[in-house]
Amino acid sequence: MKFTLLMIGLILILIGLIVFSLLPRPEEFTRPDIRVSISVPEKTKEVVIEKNVRNVAFDLGHEPKYSIFGEYSRFASLFRDSESWISTINGSIENLVGIDILVIISPNLTYTKDEMYILDQAIKKGMTLILLGEKESAPILNELSFNTGILFNNERVYDLTNYWLFYRNPILGEFVENNITRNLTAELEKIVTHDACSLTVVKPANSVIYTKETARSSLGTEKVKLPVVAVAEVGKGKVLAICDTDIFTNKNIELFDNLIFARNIVNWS
Repeated sequence: MKFTLLMIGLILILIGLIVFSLLPRPEEFTRPDIRVSISVPEKTKEVVIEKNVRNVAFDLGHEPKYSIFGEYSRFASLFRDSESWISTINGSIENLVGIDILVIISPNLTYTKDEMYILDQAIKKGMTLILLGEKESAPILNELSFNTGILFNNERVYDLTNYWLFYRNPILGEFVENNITRNLTAELEKIVTHDACSLTVVKPANSVIYTKETARSSLGTEKVKLPVVAVAEVGKGKVLAICDTDIFTNKNIELFDNLIFARNIVNWS
């Protein structure tokens, strides 16, 4: 009996070895041809910064969303490439004499009446004010931009048709060129934003960049073309309003024509 079981076991082992020898080796297996199509941003065009020595200040005293020592270091470097001097305002705004360009990035702290008066007078005398914001910072920025004809709206913009990776990253594709914007929109074909709001723009301000007509507001359901960038001339100075801050972060500035837009801002301002 034991001999019979032993023989059966040996036969089974022999059969197993024969079957195993007939199996294809690992290198004989064919990996399935899996192809994933991912749309990637086109390579940005050549970025040429015009040499123009100016004093550029970034407001850090009102708790901006991003700093030139962090996510906005690349954006700030474009001003350095123009041979401009870069400085920061680390407290309240007390004096803007000698400042040619002031950049405010989605502040978290409100401005006092004295600070708003200093800003207003500096712009009228020739300073350029660049405001970058979104829904969260709209109330604070509107106190600075109200007299220019530009208001940041308390909403989000999204697009279910024209977007980058996610519908809250709408691709912008309509650009306005006029005497005020000069070359602000030069060479732009499409730029991408993230969690942007829209703007209300009335004279004397002018809308510069719009969403596509497939965009929607978080406050409505209809597809509509929305302004997201605007400019205004105030006295001898000017104001540029952009209702998105992520557009020029270090990780997004290279997407599509975002870097070209940043270059245009440096040259225009």
